[in-house]
Amino acid sequence: MASPSTSPEDFAKAAYDYVVVGGGTAGLVVAARLTENPDITVAVVEAGGWDPNVPGVNIPGLVGSTLFNPNHDYAFFTVPQQNSNNRAVYQPRGKGLGGSSTLNFLGMNRPWFVVACTILMSPSAIEALGNPGWNWESIVTYMKKSEKTYSLDPGVAKEFTIDLPDEKWHGTSGPLSKSYPTHFNALHTAITTTFDKVGIPLNSEPNSGDLLGSSMQFTSVDPTTATRSHSASAYYLPNAERKNLHVLINSPVSKITFVPDSSPLVANGVEVVNDGRKFHLAARKEVIVCAGAFQSPQVLELSGIGNKTILEKHGIQTLLDLPSVGENLQDHIFSCIINEIDPALTPSISPWLKTRRRSRKFRVYNSLPRMRKQLEIQRKWFHDPKSGEAEFIPFPGFFLPTGLKMTPGMRYSSMTGVILHPTSRGLLWKPARPGVLLAIVKFGLKLYATAPWADVVRAPVAPSAEQRASDEGLVQYIKDTCCPVYHPVGSVSMLPREDGGVVDPRLRVYGTANVRVIDASILPISLLAMQEISAHSQATVYAVAEKGADLVKEDM
Repeated sequence: MASPSTSPEDFAKAAYDYVVVGGGTAGLVVAARLTENPDITVAVVEAGGWDPNVPGVNIPGLVGSTLFNPNHDYAFFTVPQQNSNNRAVYQPRGKGLGGSSTLNFLGMNRPWFVVACTILMSPSAIEALGNPGWNWESIVTYMKKSEKTYSLDPGVAKEFTIDLPDEKWHGTSGPLSKSYPTHFNALHTAITTTFDKVGIPLNSEPNSGDLLGSSMQFTSVDPTTATRSHSASAYYLPNAERKNLHVLINSPVSKITFVPDSSPLVANGVEVVNDGRKFHLAARKEVIVCAGAFQSPQVLELSGIGNKTILEKHGIQTLLDLPSVGENLQDHIFSCIINEIDPALTPSISPWLKTRRRSRKFRVYNSLPRMRKQLEIQRKWFHDPKSGEAEFIPFPGFFLPTGLKMTPGMRYSSMTGVILHPTSRGLLWKPARPGVLLAIVKFGLKLYATAPWADVVRAPVAPSAEQRASDEGLVQYIKDTCCPVYHPVGSVSMLPREDGGVVDPRLRVYGTANVRVIDASILPISLLAMQEISAHSQATVYAVAEKGADLVKEDM
């Protein structure tokens, strides 16, 4: 294996066709696909480091153990949030090669595509917003291209009513491994039976685009090695010996550099910082930013691309006044229920589900006039009987990201209740919507109180029994504990410029000749019909990166 370089001096002596800013989930996909052509040279510049032998990354059972570790997690925090009882809210982001694909909770599932499912022959919502080619058929193709799907044992699949993977929906030869968890027990059946009793039927194949119901979630795990599959292990390591693929680590990019007085702006490389020294890496063709929903807009702003008023406030010369950079940021928001359960049980990896709650009122927080087209589309979803409005994720044990403390030796069942369609825009964190989250938490409590799931519950943990006794108590609990689901999107939106767009449908930054952004930040209402994807974002980001790499190749 060719190890990543820590010597920016060597990089500064050469010029590359493409410089990729960020070696995370998307960046390594883009680099691997571009370097399939031996005549193309690519340099990947990553702020973090690289260690392929970290147990907390590789062992699925240690998921969550690298959170807050400065070698693997940027561990961002918001400023104190008024509507969350002035808490500073944790926002993990992966650091190092592989990015957040080395840090996440392994979920691999598909977004819900309402237009593709219910209005045949119509464009998807993202196409309707001015992005031709960004539709269900295209993205499913790229999801399949990214993945190699492993099947369950047929006997286990039959016992727990899980469909064996259909090649119509699942990839068979991609770099990234995905598989179902293989440890099941009676609690799994108790949960799915409870869901069915309260009107949430089993959905044995949610990857076709219809997520309603309870279903089992794929994970980014290679069952042949029982290890996490992530962008560094799947896309970088198999290609590390390529002579045209160069990776520089421990070197944050401070800005993109441009040809003086060019219009549109022509990028000629990036400035990197290594051990306190600055170096310039030259790009002959393009600079491709893959730094994620928080840091991609930051890179653009540090380069002089963004809202002129904000840039001037921080002493940055404005090269391109593009006010939407950093706006339209969205994330799911959740509150968690935790109960002690029968100590004789060993919790299984439980199913997750999508359900819905009709909302008669439609409130918009912090929205900008140019976002109205998105919000009008969402208004229709609130009244669509096929639109999932909440997600419940049963978790096998005590959900530590709540910050609450567990008692050693006890058995726990946790369940997060998630708002799928946040309506706020423009801020890292949104005002808590206790009306929606309250309904979600109360429905979750109803699930725990319904047999056969109720038969294993022994005592409430969170919310406490006192908090569960009134809506007021639950609202305070929600404000004290609600968190994002760590699926930030939308901060460098792919939209027409007049509608708040930063990149065009080919992912080129408006006003530049050769700067692209390829990561979750480009998703304006996510893919392809839901505002904030009605799914966990990992699989979608791989598809965006695969499609983005093809767009670059087409423009070579």
